[in-house]
Amino acid sequence: VSAQSSIHVFLCREVWEKTANYSETMLILSLLVLAITGVTIQVLLHYLKLLLYTRRFPKAGLIYPLIGNANKLYDVPPEEILPVILKLAMKTDLRKMAAALGTKSIMMVFHPETTEAILSSNLHIGKSVEYDPLNDWLGGGLLLSKGAKWKSRRKMLTPAFHFRILEDAMITFNKYANNLTQSLLADGDCGRASLDIFPFMAKCTLDIILESAMGTGWFIQSQKSMDYPQVVNAMLRLIQHRQRSPWLMPDILFNLSPWKRKSDEYLSVLHGFSRSVIEQRRNEMKNSKSNDLGKRTAFLDLLLQARTSEGQELSNSDIQEEVDTFMFEGHDTTACALSWTILLLANHPEEQDRLYEEQIDIFGQENIDGLIENHHLNQMKHLEYCIKEALRLYPSVPVYGRTLESDVKLDGEIVPKGTDFLVISYLLHRNPLIWDRPNDFLPRRFSSDFSSGSSSTTTTTTNKNNSNNNNNNIEPKSLHRSPYAYVPFSAGPRNCIGQRFAMMEEKAILSTLVRKIKFVAIDRVEDVKPVIEIVTRPHRGIHVQCVPR
Repeated sequence: VSAQSSIHVFLCREVWEKTANYSETMLILSLLVLAITGVTIQVLLHYLKLLLYTRRFPKAGLIYPLIGNANKLYDVPPEEILPVILKLAMKTDLRKMAAALGTKSIMMVFHPETTEAILSSNLHIGKSVEYDPLNDWLGGGLLLSKGAKWKSRRKMLTPAFHFRILEDAMITFNKYANNLTQSLLADGDCGRASLDIFPFMAKCTLDIILESAMGTGWFIQSQKSMDYPQVVNAMLRLIQHRQRSPWLMPDILFNLSPWKRKSDEYLSVLHGFSRSVIEQRRNEMKNSKSNDLGKRTAFLDLLLQARTSEGQELSNSDIQEEVDTFMFEGHDTTACALSWTILLLANHPEEQDRLYEEQIDIFGQENIDGLIENHHLNQMKHLEYCIKEALRLYPSVPVYGRTLESDVKLDGEIVPKGTDFLVISYLLHRNPLIWDRPNDFLPRRFSSDFSSGSSSTTTTTTNKNNSNNNNNNIEPKSLHRSPYAYVPFSAGPRNCIGQRFAMMEEKAILSTLVRKIKFVAIDRVEDVKPVIEIVTRPHRGIHVQCVPR
């Protein structure tokens, strides 16, 4: 009896344990099914929300669950992204286009009225998620910061771009522009060899921003091997790849990918260089007399001497994020603008000749190699037109992104809060509703006397094969354009703080170059593809011959 009882108890216990294990397994499976069901419902509801949003506007095509419209860009070569977006935009009302990247709703705009709706706002000033991959590099600097931090930093740094300080930078502009001229003529064998001019422009503008804004002379142009410009290029390519791959945008997934190791390698170089710049200037300040500070620089000195509202010095990370931001923005965007301008001038020798004649009128033949002074810049009207037209065709920043803080009515329909609003300046500047012959290089369109009658003597085209177009059939739309039709430095409260500095720098460099070098085209304009890598970069460079005058 005792043995039978033991067997009975054992069997009951075994049955109970199996039942308990089965119940536990079923509970886990049930919870897993509920979780999957919940996630699926959330995805479907969000997808339905995206469909309802996009159906009210012209859209970029069919929206797929989880990826949105990312399929249209992922397998596209970098140099074909802008043409794809342009092709899609031409099927719309040329004002706006709804899209989705991953699960994020997007509104692209490329008309002055729809552009003004976002750029003029004092509410919608937070940058969109497309800027998130820049966080590890630029931190919370002026480009990426928002709210109270952005307002306080903007107020703190604005004095660094006072006109008197900008005038002091002319010595720096002259010095490094002349170094650039010598480098182009030497490396180009006085016009007998072709050069990719972009690396030369990048080194020159980096020299200028380091000395004029950071107060430290590094003489980058004299260094044959310099890691920083090359690593900037590599980092921007990585960021662009991440931006068009929705699965790499979340940090948790990006950190698990092989791209993370590459990013860390690049950041080590970029941050190491900016820390060296800060440390060098800090040591110079310690060894300088107080009344000498600020003579050569304003920007970095302001950061090193700044105090918070609580009276505390800025932390090392606060200083570095602003230095990283301005070193990148202060040299790379200007290098792009200079390179595109030279490409256009090389392909339009009549405009280049007109620039040279203007320089002779200003300096005189006997002083054609003279140094530029501030009053000279105001006389360089045609040079200014050429720079502005180059920035219209190839804006240094092709896309500006904001995240909506509230619902916005756009052309009578509601764009919901949280949508990423992208101003496609590259398309805005080529919108045929706004610009006459939008793809043509017409510097005089920025002249106050531009008219259909006068344009026949100044019109050129970005494509030489189309040079036989009837130039007399041009209506001067540019005379009546909105201020939001042309935004190479953005617009509204978050416009570029250094735009006056950039224009002075570009005019000084191009004036020096045009007076000493005749640029001869190797690449045709239509063969040089622009690539969106935060800035508008030339795919595979820009090649010209540099012939001494």
